[in-house]
Amino acid sequence: IGALVYAVVNIRKKSVIAYGILFFFITLAPVSNVFFPIAATMAERFMYIPSLGFCIILAYFLMRITNSKNIQSGIKNFFQFVSVNYKPLALVLAICILYVFRTTTRNADWKDNLTLFSHDVKISGNSARTNQTLGSALMLAGMSAKNKQNQTDTFNLAKNYLRKALDIYPDFYSPLSHLGVIYLFENKIDSAYSCLKKGIEIMPNDVDLNFNLGLSLFHLKNYEEAIRVLNKTIRLSPAHENAYYNLATLYLNTGDYDSALYHYSKVLDLNPNNANAYHNSGVILKAKGDSARSNEFIRKAKSLGYKTN
Repeated sequence: IGALVYAVVNIRKKSVIAYGILFFFITLAPVSNVFFPIAATMAERFMYIPSLGFCIILAYFLMRITNSKNIQSGIKNFFQFVSVNYKPLALVLAICILYVFRTTTRNADWKDNLTLFSHDVKISGNSARTNQTLGSALMLAGMSAKNKQNQTDTFNLAKNYLRKALDIYPDFYSPLSHLGVIYLFENKIDSAYSCLKKGIEIMPNDVDLNFNLGLSLFHLKNYEEAIRVLNKTIRLSPAHENAYYNLATLYLNTGDYDSALYHYSKVLDLNPNNANAYHNSGVILKAKGDSARSNEFIRKAKSLGYKTN
């Protein structure tokens, strides 16, 4: 605030410092999350243009403290330029060496998302966003873990960060969504439903929240409500293959073979290589007495690698 007031007061005096400050703030404003949200945390890339304002001020002070004058037109070669300006150039070199070191050490944090977010949560531990991003990255790591114990440990760590994000910002729907996914993986359906239901209340048109809430309702055998929520998912995302597939399976479980067959056909429109959709369609066709088409679908399922459990 002090810098901004100084800049506004002194810009009419053609102050270099005031210009650098205003350049910094004006170019920072669109990505600052102050005037409108950009759905991202502050990052180095957002500071690229604003940093020019910082560099203008830094160059100004380097010239002042070294009593250097503006470059004269009489300088004829590089060596003469260096000899005339060796003081500010020495300081610039020292600053550049420090920044090279800082950039090199920072690059190591960008190895992968887990490394990056694990580092940044130490810097911004009270940020709901940094806790959520690390928790979500750990959720994805847990979902792909091969070892059961490793998955359990990763999920537990993810839940700690996601819960902290909610402690900081209780109406943050992303941690609720991802906690729901973890609980679904852990087969803790009641906990999953509780998180996803609260998330839906905050962000009713989020596709992932609706889809996962539909899954939790499916597992709770609340088929009627699950069908409603999955239909909403499809309205929000007409190419959602998994929503069509689970909706078809719900209709199959409730004995509505025509609706099930229709939704499996939608799955196959989106993904012609879905072996399960072919097999289940074949089972329905057999139940409806269409043996010829049933055999055709089941053969197709086997050709795509379907194996009977």
